Amino acid sequence: MDIKGLIKKALSSACIYFTLICAGYMLCMVFITTGDESPAIEANRVLLFFVFSALCALADAIRSIKAIPAVAGALAHFAIYLFGFYACFMLPVNMRASNVLTGLIIFSIVYWIYYVAKLFFKARLRVNREASAKYNDQFKKKK
Repeated sequence: MDIKGLIKKALSSACIYFTLICAGYMLCMVFITTGDESPAIEANRVLLFFVFSALCALADAIRSIKAIPAVAGALAHFAIYLFGFYACFMLPVNMRASNVLTGLIIFSIVYWIYYVAKLFFKARLRVNREASAKYNDQFKKKK
């Protein structure tokens, strides 16, 4: 893939991530907010959401480069996600160090569970696709 295509893919991924993060945040705010207050996203939080989205898209773009070994790509992907989570969600709220460590550990566990599940389902899909490609219909009418 060329650089222009990689940048285009990363920007479109960043926009999708940004939309999902903002929608999820607003949905949580609707359920958390009580009374006559209308939930709103502050401007600085919107900017942090976009920075996190851009970092996620960058990590995905790095992961999709075929020249990078799979293990190095996976570790870079994890490191960028972890840094983005810390810098965009934990650092701005000035949490205590023990809470930050707990949050990073929970994020890491959730990340690796998701990542392993994703790899498992991709492998199963590939096996099923290969099995269906090898299938030869014996009763197919010949022309």
